[in-house]
Amino acid sequence: MVVLSLSALCLLLWSGLIFGAEKPFRMVLEAENFDGLTYRPFHDLKAEGWYVREANCRGYGTVWGNGKVAAIHSTAKNTTMQKHLDKPLPAGRYRLTLRVAGTTMAEKLQRENILRVQIGDAFVDFRWLNVGRSFRWLPMKELHLERPSDTIKVTAIQFGGGGLSHLNEPQAKSLWLDTIYITNDPTETEPPTPERERLVKFGTKKLPLPEKAKPLWHQQWDVPFKAEPVRLQSFDGRKNMFPNGSFELGMPNGWAATNVDYTFCYLFTDADLDENNPAHGRFCLKVPANAKPFSRPFLLEKGGKVTLSLYLRSEKPQTVKVALRSVPEYKPLLTMDCAVTEKWQRFSVSGDVPAGFVDVRLENPEPVWVDGIQLERDEISPFAPRAELEAGFSTGELGNVLLNDGKEQRLILWLHNSSQQARKAVVRYRIVNLWEQVVAEGKTQPIIVKPKSTLRLPFTLPTKERGIFSLQWSVEGRPMPEGELVFVVLPPMPRGEVRHQLAANMDVLEHPYRLFKRMGFRWQLYCKFYPTFPDRSNPKEGEWQWFDEQVQLAQKFGLETLPCLWPSQPRPFWADWTKVPGETMGINRNNQRYYSKDRPVYPDIGKWREYVRMLVSHYGKWLRFWCVEDETELYFTPADFVPIFKAAWEAIKGVDKNLRVGTSMAPQYHEELLELLDGQVDFIGASSWGASYWEARKIRWLQERWGKPWFCIGVGLDGQPSFYHSFPQARPALKEAAMAAQEMVKLCIVQDAKIVGHYTGRIRNNGTHRTSDFPLIDYDGTPLPFGAVYASVVRLLANALPAGEVRLGEVAAGNSSPIAFLFEQEGRVHAVTWSNSPAGLYGHNVLTPETAQSSVRTVTFRNLPKGAIRFTDCFGNDWKFVERKGEIVNVQLNPMPLFIWNERLSRSEFERLLKQAFVSPNPVYGGIYVLPNEQTPDRLDLVVYGRWLGDKSKLPDKVEVGASLGQLMTDNQWLLLEQQSPISHWHGHEFSVRLPTLLDRSLLRHPLENAQLYAWLLSKGEIVGGIFDTLWIAIAPKRSVKLDGDLSEWDWSPAWLDFSFSWARFGRWLEQVEEGGEHLKEFMSNTDFVDARVAFWCGWTESKLLVNDLVVAARIFDDQPIEGDTLTVFVSHQPDVPPLPTITLKMQEGRGKIGLSEWVVRKRQDGWDLEVQISWSPYSWLLVPGKVIGFDLRYHDADMENGKLVSATLRWAGAARSGCLWLVK
Repeated sequence: MVVLSLSALCLLLWSGLIFGAEKPFRMVLEAENFDGLTYRPFHDLKAEGWYVREANCRGYGTVWGNGKVAAIHSTAKNTTMQKHLDKPLPAGRYRLTLRVAGTTMAEKLQRENILRVQIGDAFVDFRWLNVGRSFRWLPMKELHLERPSDTIKVTAIQFGGGGLSHLNEPQAKSLWLDTIYITNDPTETEPPTPERERLVKFGTKKLPLPEKAKPLWHQQWDVPFKAEPVRLQSFDGRKNMFPNGSFELGMPNGWAATNVDYTFCYLFTDADLDENNPAHGRFCLKVPANAKPFSRPFLLEKGGKVTLSLYLRSEKPQTVKVALRSVPEYKPLLTMDCAVTEKWQRFSVSGDVPAGFVDVRLENPEPVWVDGIQLERDEISPFAPRAELEAGFSTGELGNVLLNDGKEQRLILWLHNSSQQARKAVVRYRIVNLWEQVVAEGKTQPIIVKPKSTLRLPFTLPTKERGIFSLQWSVEGRPMPEGELVFVVLPPMPRGEVRHQLAANMDVLEHPYRLFKRMGFRWQLYCKFYPTFPDRSNPKEGEWQWFDEQVQLAQKFGLETLPCLWPSQPRPFWADWTKVPGETMGINRNNQRYYSKDRPVYPDIGKWREYVRMLVSHYGKWLRFWCVEDETELYFTPADFVPIFKAAWEAIKGVDKNLRVGTSMAPQYHEELLELLDGQVDFIGASSWGASYWEARKIRWLQERWGKPWFCIGVGLDGQPSFYHSFPQARPALKEAAMAAQEMVKLCIVQDAKIVGHYTGRIRNNGTHRTSDFPLIDYDGTPLPFGAVYASVVRLLANALPAGEVRLGEVAAGNSSPIAFLFEQEGRVHAVTWSNSPAGLYGHNVLTPETAQSSVRTVTFRNLPKGAIRFTDCFGNDWKFVERKGEIVNVQLNPMPLFIWNERLSRSEFERLLKQAFVSPNPVYGGIYVLPNEQTPDRLDLVVYGRWLGDKSKLPDKVEVGASLGQLMTDNQWLLLEQQSPISHWHGHEFSVRLPTLLDRSLLRHPLENAQLYAWLLSKGEIVGGIFDTLWIAIAPKRSVKLDGDLSEWDWSPAWLDFSFSWARFGRWLEQVEEGGEHLKEFMSNTDFVDARVAFWCGWTESKLLVNDLVVAARIFDDQPIEGDTLTVFVSHQPDVPPLPTITLKMQEGRGKIGLSEWVVRKRQDGWDLEVQISWSPYSWLLVPGKVIGFDLRYHDADMENGKLVSATLRWAGAARSGCLWLVK
């Protein structure tokens, strides 16, 4: 196989050896490969011209995934970059296109971005406003080249505006260029397809095409799951197939109101059964006005003609629409309009319907009574329940939520006998928990039910477990299930004030308030609290609307309310129309999206102050806490926000100095704001659900540093599964519930959030059997498994005080073992952990080797004294996966958090017990790195290596490298020539395979950093393991270096140590933070501010001592360049071996020497410059051209903060075991 370098390919294209002399010419130029450009992983407004920008992010990842583009800002002096071609481009007519990104404000201001592409004397201008939130090709343009030219220039003619809809936007107008495509084929009127671009760039079609991503192996944690529908069928010779058509079996029994928005929410309970004048039996259902009730779904196993009938009455005449709908399509199959009066009337409709799931829905503008629902085949017949004897269960509680108060938990058993004789009822039941384990199964004692009667009897739960349960039942002799009840049993909530309190963004309505209060929530948050929205409270100038009844409703149910003031939504009559994002104010993710010439995004400060004073003066007696803006980082820079907040503070404190005023913004924004305000704020918070480890640590540090409590406002996860097992598309809910439990642990212990909020607490089903808008509650008011866990974990951790972290099995398992989070409660230190509990970079879909651990592991405790430790799940139940053999205890870990309660050990004894435990290894230990290709040494191979520690019967036979679900991965289509390789050779339990890549020096002119890869291990086609790793590759050329601290001779692209806390970013995140990330600052008003950042270069030089020397140069940027900072160089003979420290340099101006190694350090106002030549080290003999060695760099940054010395460490190779340094001539 012959693989061509990019330069050789261009030569062949030009000479016609690929396409032939008469074939069209095509060329792809990556903008980052233009001459003289250097590379940065951050916005550099000090750059004098074009530079290469790391741009691999969720929204803007480039087609080839190498994550680099050319960038320029309006602050640059030199607006042109050029590319010298190896051979002149012949004269002729060409068609060109560019792949660009952005920009939002250009579109808002209708001011074009203009880039000029010039070849020789000919040029063409590309104009655009906004291509959307990705890199996209512009329409093709023609260029007539009269004379051959070997130079292509690109000039920024006009900057339309900024805006990529990210958080860390450059505060200047900007342009981003990814790729230029040139062809002389006049028939090409559209930009190239990915296949054509692949062929033109690399001269081969043998590249892996995109495929559907696979689930990551460690996420393949599942439990047995059995879904059985409730079928439409009749018994005892009757025709009616509809269960509980006479409403004799309790509520909600699968019935729900259509809860659409903030105006209506109603949850059915047994109290809605009316004994006054039913049409049949003892009860009928009373439905409130506009409730539009619908039933649970039932399975119609055979299609054909059916008749739907029911009885309706009303206090006043109305038309009620009735429909039989298909589920989950919710398409009407049969419909009828019913003219309802005060007397019972029977209505019916017939027609052909297909087999499948169906439900019944009513639309009622006024209150209505319903009874006698019948669904039968063929024509209508007199009403009768579908069986002589029917049974059902209910809880009698709103939302089917039971509270564990130490007493026996009871349900209500309903029995209805519609026959003329007494019947003996025996009811079979089966109760399943969240783990899909049957916790109770049996049948009731025989019960005599009199003819034409309904019984309501207490049913003691035959299990003492807490959690969420599915109870299915049937009358003995008939198939299961005839019905299903999902209910929740929550652990007790400590009384009085607690450290961590539950909160949600609920609709301002009675039933949500009643339900969430019962679940232990204490706060109503502001996202759905509309009375204080500007368009509601102050719709017109001088006009105010007050919603006193709504504002006081939360207090009625014992809930505190946190309202919000919304300066980003100014009314036109108190707006500052001169503020334009990116022009006269900072540009942020949302202000650029919402701004228009008719919609301002900044208030007039004086009028804003008066607006706040008026609002708070009226509501202040009920609302004691006020938040100024939500997710402020989306709208204002901290500097822009300071005048807004100060005005609101003055207005609120002027009304009542005891009112509390706070903010909602990401932690890095808070850090800057708190310094600008000198801490003048009562509480701080953000939508910190899903925060990464270092974000969470920063949140905790901010509370410690400033003494302010943290309020988590949201968010959560949408699309959570229901726990109903009899519905269409039913599936296990354990994974998502475990995720919720993990997140609650992080919120309470890692963040130490005082208000633990969720977006949302809405119960919006839109007339379907699912809820939307990030719900905690199912369609009928029963908590989702996600919501049940959410409410339960905070009850267990209500007064938990963070107490550090311990790695389980630290002595035996090292860094591959899970982390246990410690907390103090009731005078003792306890712990919580799970199988892939990470120590590092989790959150926001970031994968690391630690989060890629096996989903099920075993931890063994030896010499465990009896009664010293108690293991429970997130509901406080005894952990089911414990095996005791004397003083040896084996405990299974899985993604559901395991709570380890310390009953009587001291802290030191408890920590020692955790550290000395043994943790079972992952099935595979391995990594991914690069080595020179053995046949073509100027090209690199991808090496996947590992040690198999798993089941020998599942020994892997193949490796596949590819994309994965839900992760930010490097796009392998530009990197790999082959995606799969058999494992043909084993060395004991170890293996390695090589996959050829396209990486050569031309593609590594800029370092390849943070290229995230996942390798699946397959055995007979089944995934049995996985290896995640990141590539960090830099080139070290041969250099003759003068050690003087002058870095001007290092004139190629450096590698970088950098970070950003922004979740919506254009490049690197927190992957390189190793320790002390809470002390790293990122000031967003001033993107020139740098807390710690390192650019470095490597080279090698010939030595007089028979071996070669490694030379490293570094430019360190530091806001506090104090002596005490250190830079350490690490080296190993090969990248699969973790590198060892070779030399550590303390930042101190001057020259130094250890043995034969020497260095020089120069201090700058904003950091340090240094050069070091490492001579005669243990690795000097490795420094030969063509070799790839293991390499890493760590920068330890010490700063003074609030009078204390704090520190953080950045590591170049991030989460990888080692970086790769390629020695070249």
